[in-house]
Amino acid sequence: MNNFFIKTRYFFLLSIFTVILFFIHEFLISEYFGVKNIPLIPIYTFNYVAVIILVYASKFNLRHHFTNPLTFFVILTFIKMLSVVAFFLYFKQYFNYDIIALVYHFFPVYFVLLTLEIWGLKKSLNNI
Repeated sequence: MNNFFIKTRYFFLLSIFTVILFFIHEFLISEYFGVKNIPLIPIYTFNYVAVIILVYASKFNLRHHFTNPLTFFVILTFIKMLSVVAFFLYFKQYFNYDIIALVYHFFPVYFVLLTLEIWGLKKSLNNI
């Protein structure tokens, strides 16, 4: 049982941190900025799922040695950035959101979770 908690510690901490960050962000928007038209749930869901996929795919690559960890990280980061562009195009095309406000609320979350992603990959990045 203790081995299970060690293996899922990163996932658990990332999940808790993301939920706390979401509620703080929601509170700040509603109380201090008065902006109601920001899709925070899709922003946080996209960033959270992207981090989980990238971390576990990189750990899978590290275990099975498909390619160099740095090459794999760069390829997955490129795919992640293309999916960010697709995310913005989707919200611009099908919803009536201010794209500039969406960018302002997306990228702080993106960079905080990117920092946690790199923290989760520090073992594989140290092996380069």
